[in-house]
Amino acid sequence: YWPGADHPIPSGGVKTHYQHVEILNSLSIPASVLHVKPKFRCAWFNSSAPVAYITDVIFRPEDIIVINEIQGPMQAIKGLQAVVFNQNCHYTFRNYPVPTPPGTYTPYTDPNVIGTMVLSPYCARALRSTFPGHPVHVVPHGIDPVRFPLGEYKRKQIAYMPRKHPDEAQQVFGYLRYRGALDGWDVVAIDGLTEAQTAQTLRDSMVFFALGYPEGGTLPPFEAMASGCVVVGYGGFSSDHWIKEFGGVLVPSANTMAFVDMAEPVLRWPIDKLVAWGKDSRRLVLEGLSMAKEREALLAFWTQKPIVEID
Repeated sequence: YWPGADHPIPSGGVKTHYQHVEILNSLSIPASVLHVKPKFRCAWFNSSAPVAYITDVIFRPEDIIVINEIQGPMQAIKGLQAVVFNQNCHYTFRNYPVPTPPGTYTPYTDPNVIGTMVLSPYCARALRSTFPGHPVHVVPHGIDPVRFPLGEYKRKQIAYMPRKHPDEAQQVFGYLRYRGALDGWDVVAIDGLTEAQTAQTLRDSMVFFALGYPEGGTLPPFEAMASGCVVVGYGGFSSDHWIKEFGGVLVPSANTMAFVDMAEPVLRWPIDKLVAWGKDSRRLVLEGLSMAKEREALLAFWTQKPIVEID
């Protein structure tokens, strides 16, 4: 059973839960997204994942509940078997007191918690060094080329997501405007859109600004790459190496002025070269973060087979 947030606001983390449940069922491993509100299911993206409701479920000893990283000491699992899906290691100690008293409950030392999944090697290193006896496995995002196809007819448009650090977007676009770098460019905020609407915006856009940090395994920059966008921005620490590996322009996270300085020359590049650059990024990201690799990592984790992790 995988937890699902009972609200309709788009969230990449919840979408990943649904995607994992879909994959597990395709592998003949029964799984369901678990909601609290009766009849609720996320509707801003298409999913065939089965949904169950807490009021209807009677847990059996063989069942496994997936818990998230952000509830901290409040989520003692009371004898159930559990797995932690830690999507952002920077949130691991949210809701803990400061400083944390000795003996405070943590799922990473609970014998009923059989392991933890993370999205990146960066987060795996953080948890393994802190809880050396606890099994931690990397299950990277898989980017679906069907849901995020290449945009054949690109507009001179920059897309970005304002949910994290809208103040930085304000500064970045302000500096670029008064330097003249935005002349001729349209800017589109992806906010509150369905997955299909997001994919359409990315198909239309030539450049994507990644402003999110800190991250445990960020998704939007790589969906943008799959759509043929040139990505400029933050990897949120966890995905820095992937931004570079797949042809993006990596900006040190939280360095607003470096963002401006590194984005400006990109916006002045010839359009035909930007289009070719975006196509090359698409090829690299679909090879590096493929659906097949996500599927293989999930199967290996849930069947307790040796896992070959990607770097």
